[in-house]
Amino acid sequence: MNQLSTLPPPRSPAPAPLATPPVFDPRWAQAMQAGPGQQPMASPPQGQAQAFGQPGAMPAQNMMYPAQGYPQPINIVVQNTNTMTQGPAAGALVRVADRNKWVAALLAFFLGGFGIHKFYLGQTGMGIVYLLFFWTLIPMVISLIETLLLVLASQREFDVRFNSRLAR
Repeated sequence: MNQLSTLPPPRSPAPAPLATPPVFDPRWAQAMQAGPGQQPMASPPQGQAQAFGQPGAMPAQNMMYPAQGYPQPINIVVQNTNTMTQGPAAGALVRVADRNKWVAALLAFFLGGFGIHKFYLGQTGMGIVYLLFFWTLIPMVISLIETLLLVLASQREFDVRFNSRLAR
């Protein structure tokens, strides 16, 4: 039974130590350890070179660790800004109506209690709700607030909210 075994060595219960630098100089490690009342040294001992491959040199950031046979991990950031899925305008806002902000504000002020401005803005479901509850005067109070919101909104905000849809 003096043959060489081709089986891997048995695993030890302790985890493997982290990768060590390609060049290890015990004098460098001793210099970095502080004795009682001493500060650790920030440079290698006298007579030691700083270049990689020389005794006492620190490993480069992108060098391979021979103990493991692979380079250090690389951080990769992918920014996918392509929103085009079908056709030239897929994923973009497309103007679908030509509603006027001032017409909507006037309708909300004068006929908002009946929800007429909601029908004008293409929100027929809310317009029906306003018609069902106009007798409570709640839609009138809400429409006065909506009048202020429509007047204070910029033309761009109004167009994005009421005149455009997401293309498919």
